[in-house]
Amino acid sequence: MSILSIPTPDYRLAPENRLPAAIDNGFAIVRWLRDQAVSDKPDHWLSEVADFGCVFISGDSAGANIVHNLAARLGSGSPEMAAVRVKGYVLLEPFFGGTVPSKSEDEGPKDAFLNMELIDRLVNWMIHNSC
Repeated sequence: MSILSIPTPDYRLAPENRLPAAIDNGFAIVRWLRDQAVSDKPDHWLSEVADFGCVFISGDSAGANIVHNLAARLGSGSPEMAAVRVKGYVLLEPFFGGTVPSKSEDEGPKDAFLNMELIDRLVNWMIHNSC
């Protein structure tokens, strides 16, 4: 089995581009891959090595959040993407947060380097200083 890694596509960044712009960019890449799979004249560098029936999508940090949203958007079998079979999603160091702490957030170790107090301070700083 060989692994094909397509370089990370650029996606529109906030705050200049509000969500879901970055997620739409990720979806456009999956559509491009689908178009390659069904094309009569696909890019030869891709068609010679790619297995469109065994695709994994991964991302780290903000990219992991984009991947999560792609998984939710594509679901378990999107007819639109039938030519590309996504077998799995790999989320590396995603950062999810909500307005109400989860049980594990409440009960997590207070002495951890990245504890909830520090995360809350970071998120509040970003909210008040990034826009």
